[in-house]
Amino acid sequence: MLASPIFATIVDKGFSRKIMLGFGITIWSISSAAAFFAQNFGWFLFSRVGVGFGEAVFVTVAYGLLSDFYPPEKRNIILGIFASAGPIGAAVGFMLGGTIGQAYGWREAYLFTGAPGIALAFLVIFIKDPGQGAWDDEFDQESLLQTLKTLINNNIYVIILMASWFSTFGVGAMADWLPTYFSREIPINMTTSSLIMGAVTVVGGIGGSLLGSLINQKLHIKIPHPNFLVCAIGGLLSALFAFIAILSHELVLSTLLIFLTEVCLFSSNGPSSSALVNCVHPGIRARAFAISIFIAHLGDAV
Repeated sequence: MLASPIFATIVDKGFSRKIMLGFGITIWSISSAAAFFAQNFGWFLFSRVGVGFGEAVFVTVAYGLLSDFYPPEKRNIILGIFASAGPIGAAVGFMLGGTIGQAYGWREAYLFTGAPGIALAFLVIFIKDPGQGAWDDEFDQESLLQTLKTLINNNIYVIILMASWFSTFGVGAMADWLPTYFSREIPINMTTSSLIMGAVTVVGGIGGSLLGSLINQKLHIKIPHPNFLVCAIGGLLSALFAFIAILSHELVLSTLLIFLTEVCLFSSNGPSSSALVNCVHPGIRARAFAISIFIAHLGDAV
């Protein structure tokens, strides 16, 4: 979280995005595999901090790089597909990590799931960077202080930041508290409740990320800049479904409602990401995403 703005500034100043992308993936993967060697809590904690560090570098660079491959009207669907990779990876991680952990042990699970990332980092060298602002107008480089001033005065960007905080807060709150709530109110055991919550989050995250982007793409034909409309409707529906789910004491109905809540929450991923990309110029794009990631994770921490 803290690393994002630092490396985003380096990238915005013209440092090779391919190198930075490969660096982030490598640190991410090595740190994950390093948990295999953990002999105490301190070592394990250090490895997990490394995972967060690598992820911050990778995600900060990836959004800006992806946006330069496509014109503004296509970024919505592309960034929606990219956003769905998180839930897909979580689903694969649950299955692969659980299988390996059951067969060989938890240490081996970290080793086998982290090692392939090093090979993926090598593949980054084959990416042809189109250059900053390949589909945008000319832009001037800005200092960090100028960037902050530009972003603060950008009303669209500020709205996206606020929405990102509340959305992440909602997802994090449900992930942390709903399993306990349902285990007490329905009632079901905590293990079953956690598995159900994990499953609906993964499936709802994938479906919501893709659905939101597809709806936004369709509406774009008839409505100029429908991004915020899609995000607003998704947010309102997610609050409604979550409220009804909490009132329900029936397992199937509650599960369905939480699934719909997750779909609606994640439906904003593609539209909000493309809106953020298109509302700032390429020279500050990585820093704009870095600050967005920082604010979003604050919502998750709260």
